[in-house]
Amino acid sequence: MPICGYLITPSPGKKDAVQKSLSSFPEAEVYPAENQNMLIMVTETDSKEQDQELEHQLKSVENIDCLALTFGANPA
Repeated sequence: MPICGYLITPSPGKKDAVQKSLSSFPEAEVYPAENQNMLIMVTETDSKEQDQELEHQLKSVENIDCLALTFGANPA
């Protein structure tokens, strides 16, 4: 079950829209940063293949200027 952490920089003025889009993924929990135009997202998937598919879907979300994987673990 891969667990990953991401930092997301939305386009200016699009933080709420990006948060709403990302929150629609059942594998993701999204939290707004309090002092920056950034979001923090934690994902948990059932397999490496599902994690790769989720990452592909995340790259298609509009109004994201930067999507940075900051942590990844695959506990057995």
